[in-house]
Amino acid sequence: MSDDVTQDPPAGVERRFLGWDAPALERAAGLIRGGAAETGGEGAVPLVVVPGQRAGRLLLERLVGLAEARGATLRPPEIVSQGGLPERLYQAEMPAPDPILERLVWMVALQRTPARSLEALLPEPPESGDDAGWDALEGTILTLHRELGAEGL
Repeated sequence: MSDDVTQDPPAGVERRFLGWDAPALERAAGLIRGGAAETGGEGAVPLVVVPGQRAGRLLLERLVGLAEARGATLRPPEIVSQGGLPERLYQAEMPAPDPILERLVWMVALQRTPARSLEALLPEPPESGDDAGWDALEGTILTLHRELGAEGL
């Protein structure tokens, strides 16, 4: 694979640079509006990647405002944050677990872990009937697991 940043994107992918002459979200909304983002346009719904969820919400607000000003019905693009992009780039072998089930499995696994092993994480694990304590521990471990996994650790 080449390190050349000027290489052409894959077929079907269009990369647009917004420039510096206007705020990025305003320019992005204008570019999307000029494309097939309104009812009656042709082609697939575009995928727009933004830095974060807030930027996605603000972009959608601007698109709705532009469509309303033109009296058009908006067919919004699919907007994902940078964090949500990796899931769009590959097909998962298995579906993502149900969030509640995932938390329960982590909690049961932690409750079954010998106290000696948990001492590396905390000096005193929750009591056996302390569901709130186990839930808090599970939430911390699950977050840590996701953050480390995202870094490939």
